[in-house]
Amino acid sequence: MVDGCAFPASTYSKYPDRYPANAPRHADRASGAYVEANGRQYIDTTSALGAVILGHQNPDVDRAVVKQIQRGVSFSLPTRLEAELAERLCALVPNGERVRFAKNGYDVTTAAVRIARAVTGRPAVLMYEDGYHGMSDVFVREPKTGGVPRETRDLTVTCVRHDLPSIRQALNTHRPACLIVEAVLTSDPVEPPAGYFDALRQLCSAYGALLVLDEMVTGFRSGHPGAVATYGVQPDLVCYGKALANGWPLSALVGPREYMDRIDADVFMSTTFAGEAVSLAAALATLSVLETQGVAKRLAVAGRRLMNAYNAQAVECGLDTYFYGYPARPFMRWSDPRQRALFLETLIDNGVLCQGYFNLTLAMVGVMDRLATALAAAFDKVAYTQRVTA
Repeated sequence: MVDGCAFPASTYSKYPDRYPANAPRHADRASGAYVEANGRQYIDTTSALGAVILGHQNPDVDRAVVKQIQRGVSFSLPTRLEAELAERLCALVPNGERVRFAKNGYDVTTAAVRIARAVTGRPAVLMYEDGYHGMSDVFVREPKTGGVPRETRDLTVTCVRHDLPSIRQALNTHRPACLIVEAVLTSDPVEPPAGYFDALRQLCSAYGALLVLDEMVTGFRSGHPGAVATYGVQPDLVCYGKALANGWPLSALVGPREYMDRIDADVFMSTTFAGEAVSLAAALATLSVLETQGVAKRLAVAGRRLMNAYNAQAVECGLDTYFYGYPARPFMRWSDPRQRALFLETLIDNGVLCQGYFNLTLAMVGVMDRLATALAAAFDKVAYTQRVTA
């Protein structure tokens, strides 16, 4: 927390304990694939927790931002940017007919739940037992439930990810307003089995629950515009954020008229900065780059090569670790936590900032050779340490 101490952070995922002990504690600036701290550059594989997808200070986005700043930031009337960006998103998302903007992921995931409750008349919400959808009272789990009434917590029930019998039982027993899911879990990105989302769609329809897709992390990273394309998900409501505006604060809720129009009828969703114009301009520029440069495909190709090289080197070094997840966001799994810690510390020493996963960016595609060299040095260090301590 920001309290004047040596290591302030207002976001859990930026706390010092998320990084190796030798990692820098503050960022000074960032550009392209790099973040600068204490006069040294690091390849930024965390990419602002996934909010950056093109690279820091992308010139196309920056030009749009500067141009909009010169016109104004926040207005007393909506700008045309809202309508333009909404039209772009509706064209990308199946059944997308209406869009509502906000700032954080939990703004739109919470609004999606509120709409589902209004549509169905049901109070319960279903989510994965290991899911995460932001800081709303609806989603927080133990041990961080301070200030959340027990009655509110009891309305949120859980099921086992990818376990269709568990999901069916929860839908049947609790009759929730919605099932909210990430297509691929952020904290453990095991990809769904074939046919999973078709079955999930059928189950939600059969039990009268809306299917809400949280694309905060997978949006524009797992594909274009995300899991709705890559895994063929057919949601009722979709939540975007993070990479949508390449680091500028913006989130979006997308859905069909019959659900989204409840916002103008009896569901409240309104924030002062939802239509802040600079972030909207940044998002429009980001979408243009994503589309014209085929970013999702380029990240997938680069990520697949990285994963293959990592997994091959792990086998060669005799280390029990591998990359898994989808190519644009490879995730490390180690059997030995001490080896993992040493690996990450060695990456830091070799100029790579890493929490154990790689949010690839368009800018990072251009520095893959340097990244590969750093990974090789880290493998060599861990393998050598294993040999001398055996």
